Amino acid sequence: MDGPVARHPVARPRPARQFVAPAIPDMERRVRISGVLTMLLLSLLVLAMPATARDTAFPRVVTDVVGREVRIEAAPQRILLAEGIQLLSLGLVAPDPTERLAMIGRDLEAFDPGLHAMLLRAFPRLGDLPTIGDDGAGLPIESALAARPDLVILSRWQYDKAAGLVDEFTALGVPVVVIDFFAEPIANTPKSLALLGDLLGHPERAKAYTDFYGAHLAKVGELTAGLDRPSVLVHAYPGTWACCWSAGRTGFGEFLEIAGGRNIGADLLPNELGGPLAPEYVLVADPDVYVATGISGGAGSDGVVLGAGIAPDEARAGLARVALMPTVADLRAVRKGRAHAVWNFFNGSPLNILAVEALALWLHPELEGKIDPAATLAEIDRRFAATPITGTFWTSLAAGAAP
Repeated sequence: MDGPVARHPVARPRPARQFVAPAIPDMERRVRISGVLTMLLLSLLVLAMPATARDTAFPRVVTDVVGREVRIEAAPQRILLAEGIQLLSLGLVAPDPTERLAMIGRDLEAFDPGLHAMLLRAFPRLGDLPTIGDDGAGLPIESALAARPDLVILSRWQYDKAAGLVDEFTALGVPVVVIDFFAEPIANTPKSLALLGDLLGHPERAKAYTDFYGAHLAKVGELTAGLDRPSVLVHAYPGTWACCWSAGRTGFGEFLEIAGGRNIGADLLPNELGGPLAPEYVLVADPDVYVATGISGGAGSDGVVLGAGIAPDEARAGLARVALMPTVADLRAVRKGRAHAVWNFFNGSPLNILAVEALALWLHPELEGKIDPAATLAEIDRRFAATPITGTFWTSLAAGAAP
């Protein structure tokens, strides 16, 4: 499952050789969930010291999420934020996330214009920032250097294909740090946010959010532990490719583990990118719950439109269209009204706790009243976000509306 569509290889699904995934013993499932929560706990323990006690003086050496030690000579003032969607992450640790930016990835406006518009209204300086694109081949270093950055922030999916680029920046005296809310979101969300908080001079804001995040994830894990685990298909961008691009075991798949679901793609798709499942495989698996993903940039398409600036009726109408698509319409989850949709960029954002909570309720309706993602978002707006995060980020197809 992915953030910008460009992260997915553009390929049509090929028929799977095996239509029924092997059953996973309950003990193995518990071990997986325990492992995910253990990663979170270890990350939070590293950050457990008071934020004011951590050294934020410069020059200093920081360690990023891929274990690189990076020397930062002075508090950064001209940051190149290579993945534009991460402006939302900066907004959880800085009152004005654009204040220290010199350049931003153009993916924000290209793939989620609703979120871009929301942030532009709150922070007009965003409209004056030069942008840079990553079409899958990496960032053009000449364009990057034209912005005279004193720090480059890459997301891990960009770093994984940009070792040479990092070497070039480093040779020119421009430090590069790597964050990750996508490949290993549970372990790396606290680490990444703490790193951003330190670099932007607001470690206390980062720690407040990571404490909040850890408490909410732990609560979901406790509530779903020991419950039956419904099978689920997470279908990325329906209408963009032939059915069905699915979440894999890691990345978005980690959210399903904590939420108490059994991802039908986990054993065939081991990494965070997910991959194609053949329609025959999906029909035989016939999941208990169907979850589509969408973004605000999908307006006018056959898919689901979700995100900032999207009205609830527009989001539900998109899901209703998807529910009529071949293969999807034949799933019992859709026939029984257990069809839902979630904003795709939760996978790649520290707001991913909202996806975890929504998934937990869809998988386990009996938890109604114990988990409330809308209340969680309201608290994030009140306590952490630099500007209120408004729009429709998840939706459901009511049982009576099923085709």
